[in-house]
Amino acid sequence: MTQTLANSAAITRLDRDAWVRAWSSLPSERQSTYYHPDYVSAAAHWEGGAADCLHVDGGGGRRLLYPYVRHSIPDAANLFDVQTAYGYGGPLFVGEWDHAGRVEALRDIGQRLAERGAVAEFVRCHEQWTDLDALRDAGYATPIVRINVSCDLLADDVSSTWASNVRRNLKRAAAAGLRWRAGATAADLHAFSSLYAMTADRLGMAASYRFDEAYFRSLFAMGDSLARLVLVETPQGKPIAGAVVLCAGQIAHYHLGGSDFAHQNDRPNDFLYLAMAETARAAGCTSIAWGGGLSTDPADSLFRFKCGFGTHRVPVHIGCRVLNEDSYRALNEDWERRNPDRAAGCKIFLRYRG
Repeated sequence: MTQTLANSAAITRLDRDAWVRAWSSLPSERQSTYYHPDYVSAAAHWEGGAADCLHVDGGGGRRLLYPYVRHSIPDAANLFDVQTAYGYGGPLFVGEWDHAGRVEALRDIGQRLAERGAVAEFVRCHEQWTDLDALRDAGYATPIVRINVSCDLLADDVSSTWASNVRRNLKRAAAAGLRWRAGATAADLHAFSSLYAMTADRLGMAASYRFDEAYFRSLFAMGDSLARLVLVETPQGKPIAGAVVLCAGQIAHYHLGGSDFAHQNDRPNDFLYLAMAETARAAGCTSIAWGGGLSTDPADSLFRFKCGFGTHRVPVHIGCRVLNEDSYRALNEDWERRNPDRAAGCKIFLRYRG
């Protein structure tokens, strides 16, 4: 369905085939897995939502691609919210847009979503491609939630800029005879799923992060141009660490990983990062984003660990926009009445989902 706007731009809701065509026609460096319909569909299925994508044709080669997961709101007939699939995404502008045109397109999308029952938007902003100024002027709040670490893959030795303790750990892994390879079989996928479940138990992950084998299977059904599995093995061929790397376009992303803590002394996790970097480089990527910690705290232990694997630091934002003030307020007030012990300290944007 196409809606023509006052500014002559057209908003179209894309079906899968049109979405694939729109993604494939993006500049090659911007063909991120996070924007592909099969990835958004896999994430939506896991989250209990529906994959959706809006496309804005601004004329003169100007386009806006906006994939998201549509989440129905329980006990609120015909209301839903819009959330970026797990990872990074948000509105993606292509072509020569000026600032005013970008803001107007974002406002028009907000109006369209609101007219169809959307209460709010939660955007996990892409760390390089999101126009934060346009988002702010279109009504989004854009707080920083963490700092991501990334690594340049252009050097002959990708580990040359890594921390000295990491390089020592790589030597330790090599001395232990660890090796890595691409995962390609159902048995490999099962081995990785088991490692991930082991890690989720060890870290006490919330249920939403306990991705199961069916989820991983859906990722690899997309094809290895979008997702790749890397396994680290002992000399006897036992998988002891693994990761999913998203490799489309020029920026690779470390998606999910796990390891067997019993082998920690051989430093398989450090070796896994080298394996991911080499895998991404072989796929034609020029950098790999490792993600960050769990907060903006520079002492965050996960952030400090990842800092060992690259010198680039990029702030990560979320975009929060209320599209229906009355419904948003009513949903939150109802949640607060039902959760008085949590209401005072909860600052989550979509807290009515808590």
